[in-house]
Amino acid sequence: MRKTNLRGRDFSESDRRTVKFISSFLTDIGVPRHYSGHVYFTYALFLVKENPDSLHHVTKEVYPVVADKFGISPLNVERNMRNALEAAWRKNDILRYPELFISSYLKTDARPSNTEFMNAVMEMIDFMDEGKRL
Repeated sequence: MRKTNLRGRDFSESDRRTVKFISSFLTDIGVPRHYSGHVYFTYALFLVKENPDSLHHVTKEVYPVVADKFGISPLNVERNMRNALEAAWRKNDILRYPELFISSYLKTDARPSNTEFMNAVMEMIDFMDEGKRL
């Protein structure tokens, strides 16, 4: 049975579990659910999980696909994701998972870029996924 989620995309049961896991993980590390950037990060991370090479070309491959899906510009996708990440960084909830970020981020107030954040989250998701299927 296929259901629709994230504005019209058909998802298999496995896809829905993956999206739910990614969204819950983002919430757990402090990315506010009420920010549109949370939804964009969720969809972007789902896309990256399907095609890990796209993480190397976020501005050319990921942002445009997310933008098309939600009917906004790639620039707005990047900005909304950045705002959600900044909110999580300000609350310091994200620092409950120091293994996500290299020590240089923990020693300064500098937050990671969207791409660095997505890379760290994907590494953590892949690590958590070892031994079990999402």
